[in-house]
Amino acid sequence: MVEENIAQHFRPEERPFLEQVDRWLTQVEEQYQPKLTAFLNPREQYLVENLAHQRGVSVQAYSQFRHSEQKRVLLYPEYFVPEEEDFETQLIEIHYAQKFVELHHREVLGTLLGQGIKREQIGDIHLNDKQIQVEVSQNLTSYLCMNVTKMSNQSVRLEPIAKEKRIDAEERSKTENATITSFRLDNIVATVYNISRQLSKKLIQAEKVKVNFMTVDKADFSVAEEDLISVRGYGRCQIKEIGKERTKKGRYRITYSVLRK
Repeated sequence: MVEENIAQHFRPEERPFLEQVDRWLTQVEEQYQPKLTAFLNPREQYLVENLAHQRGVSVQAYSQFRHSEQKRVLLYPEYFVPEEEDFETQLIEIHYAQKFVELHHREVLGTLLGQGIKREQIGDIHLNDKQIQVEVSQNLTSYLCMNVTKMSNQSVRLEPIAKEKRIDAEERSKTENATITSFRLDNIVATVYNISRQLSKKLIQAEKVKVNFMTVDKADFSVAEEDLISVRGYGRCQIKEIGKERTKKGRYRITYSVLRK
């Protein structure tokens, strides 16, 4: 059970996840063995790391991609030294006839989820002009390679690949700073994408904004550190740091990474 003085610093809707993390930490402490999570988004990684540090449990997040959002997290006792294979992930390349069709992120993810795979078993999907690669939980490799033969009515072939063959996409996001009057979602979206507060609210109410991959339709939703915010048609950003002290004008300083379309 997460203590109330700890839980009060996080969102009420995050309580079930915090309780799950608490059980993982207890398992590590009592069994003195490592615990591997599924793929977690940046906010979830932040929550796990925060609670683990408070309990004195070691923690490490990992992805085979150089720049990734979704990572598996390993909680472990002090004697344990993590190796890459302990994170049990596999890169898969998707081969298809590029001359006849263009596959996008949503089609790849939709096809994998259509196989009955849970979202947390799928990591990042990286694409460039010639390749599509996805990171998955290692135990799904054979199943996916055998059963996924079409995407968007196009024949495909899935092949496990070594990390050395990964797409080394450059980090295209920029780190920026700003000051804000509140942590409301509409305020953050308006500030990051330099649009009006009114337009920001309309985008949110039209369900075109996601926080940590979940659609949020409330403009007054409170944004926190490590939240990943995507706005359809505008791009995505991640809140990296929120200043603890206000400016002389009573505003908050934030640092965020942003990738604009």
